[in-house]
Amino acid sequence: MTLVANPEPLMSDRSPDRELAVEHLLLRLRPINRALKMAAESRAAIGAKLMRPDVRQSCITEQHVLQLFAEADRFSKAASALPFDLQPTADESRQEERLRNVATRRGWRLPLDTMAEQFDLTSFETNAVLVCAAPQVSNAYHRIYAYIHDDLNRLAPSLELIIGLLSSSLIEQFAHREKLAPQGLLCRHGILRAETEPANPLHREYRLDVAAFDALVRPGVDWRGAFRDADLVETASALPLAIFPDRQELLRVTGLLQTGGRYAIGLWGKPHHGGAEAAAAVVSAAGRMLRRFPMEPAEEPHVGEFLRVAEALDAVVWIDADNLPGREDAARLAARLTARSVSVLTTGSEPWRPLELLNGRALIDVVLAAPGRLERQRFWQAAAPDAGPQTCLTLADRYQFSPGAMRAAVSAAELHRRTTYGDADTASDVSLERACRTISLRQVSQFARTIMPRRRPEELVLPSDLHRRVVEVAGFYRAQALVDEGWGFGRLLSGGGIKVLMTGDSGTGKTAAAEVIAGEVDRDQPMLKVHLASVVSKWVGETEKNLDAVFQHAEESHAVLFFDEADSLFAKRGEVDKGSDRYANLEVGFLLQRLEDFGGLAILASNHKDQIDEAFMRRFQVVLHFPRPTPGERLRLWRLALPPQAPLDADIDFDLLQKLDLTGAGIVNSARTAALLAALEQAPGIGMAHLVPAIARQFQHEARLLPMSQLGRHAALAAAPPAPPP
Repeated sequence: MTLVANPEPLMSDRSPDRELAVEHLLLRLRPINRALKMAAESRAAIGAKLMRPDVRQSCITEQHVLQLFAEADRFSKAASALPFDLQPTADESRQEERLRNVATRRGWRLPLDTMAEQFDLTSFETNAVLVCAAPQVSNAYHRIYAYIHDDLNRLAPSLELIIGLLSSSLIEQFAHREKLAPQGLLCRHGILRAETEPANPLHREYRLDVAAFDALVRPGVDWRGAFRDADLVETASALPLAIFPDRQELLRVTGLLQTGGRYAIGLWGKPHHGGAEAAAAVVSAAGRMLRRFPMEPAEEPHVGEFLRVAEALDAVVWIDADNLPGREDAARLAARLTARSVSVLTTGSEPWRPLELLNGRALIDVVLAAPGRLERQRFWQAAAPDAGPQTCLTLADRYQFSPGAMRAAVSAAELHRRTTYGDADTASDVSLERACRTISLRQVSQFARTIMPRRRPEELVLPSDLHRRVVEVAGFYRAQALVDEGWGFGRLLSGGGIKVLMTGDSGTGKTAAAEVIAGEVDRDQPMLKVHLASVVSKWVGETEKNLDAVFQHAEESHAVLFFDEADSLFAKRGEVDKGSDRYANLEVGFLLQRLEDFGGLAILASNHKDQIDEAFMRRFQVVLHFPRPTPGERLRLWRLALPPQAPLDADIDFDLLQKLDLTGAGIVNSARTAALLAALEQAPGIGMAHLVPAIARQFQHEARLLPMSQLGRHAALAAAPPAPPP
């Protein structure tokens, strides 16, 4: 029997390197071909003895049974050698060595050798890949496998065929079954894929992944990068337990995992507390494998296979409680865990302790402490060993990242530095700052609008004492980590962060002041302005849910959170006269607690201080009142509102303009309206003929009377209609 593998379908890319890889693949298939030929001859011999055309499809005769017993007796002798010889001939060995030398001279390795080396494959595993690759070389192998199986419906190599072909003894066959089990390396990494899951595992059929076959004939593929164990958590580079705030508790958990018992371990805390990283550190220190449960719809076969693999590998199952599927799927998962002798490690913001999970498992709960600035500095130093201590401390003060987010920032910064600055090491800190901002802003919120700070302190026109206190807020926020954590003042607080209340008439500069504060904190970091219309809902409980999403987004993005018209949300609680009053009071109560727990910088602006609930007042570290501007301040505002590049008439009477009682917003609106009137007239410049009507409109908009006596000789312009354009 002669097998001819036609390489032409593989030659669409005629590059010399690809041709060399294909030649090596076909060379390595020659011993497989010889073994298959022997297997086919063995099947033919057995078939001649066991089957007659007239009865073979309908019955098993006495002669058949005797032959089957003879076969069973032969396989019951475990030490007996099986007949298939996979050793290459001397000529094949010389040809393979030649191909390897050619590849080495060209600066690369043969793909089959690369795969075997990167995954540390045994000769059996390498040959199993070749057996499964053969049908993609030539379609003839499908019918060959069907003939050996004695079943035209079984065209792919089965476990029975592979281990029978590639094993030298029955004892070796049993060892090789584990290599091709779902927990085996080839299946876990997706190189081989099981096509079926029959009742008898020997009938399980395999195929080579299409991408894996392409990698076999295309040099230069990084096998480890392309074929990963999707559920395995890499713990080789896990952080040392010594740098975690809860190191003693985590060491205790490590000791328990080393005993090999069944445990239900919970590591609870906010994302920046580092629960995921603590899980990896604990399991790595215990010398165990950690497998993440994939958060997909918990279909029974998928969950069952995942748990069987974890149990076979003696791995710890990691469940992220914050991303659990629906309630029914979560309950089904917990029930399936009951039947498996695996330890379960769960992380999340809130505990998940179903009764099924605790059945037969010792419960160990660890509430992770928030890492202080010094612990965050150590996390940064572990993630970015090339960064200086002061840089790490600055990042620790500015960002409350988890260790995983820190590593992502360092990786992104290194890529940005190489692609933008080449080998310039001086740009490392710049790239790291940029990466941190990018990671902190990776999410968007439907309940808040992002505003990039543009205003600077010199553009803020306020009384000198108030101006100093506004700029001071940014300094407070930057210093809070040192004061609360370094100096110990945080122990006296039930919450954290900096909360600021700004009150005053509309247009007196509260929003501008919030933007200045955000810019002083970080000019490249946007301010989140809460969109009240989308937050407030008529449905019970939805407003609280939306507000929690706003606060969580601000915490994760490390952005300044700004509530304009805050009295609409933070209003006083009233008497409960009807059902809706009770729910409104619940919303205020939720806000009280959530604002107190918020660890960032929150700024509230209100036109009506007396309408703010008194319970909120004690939660503000800074309360600022914005008065209406004085004449001197109005003069500065007018000069700022009229840009130097604008065409201004020489007749503008700034002495008159500063006497008119307008806020900063009113002055800006009046100046812009005057510019629009001048543009409409196609006037050569903006003059009093445009400013006075614009001011009159602003007073009317504010439902106030414009004092005509203050306009003097310009009073007649207040009611004058604009001249039509020429």
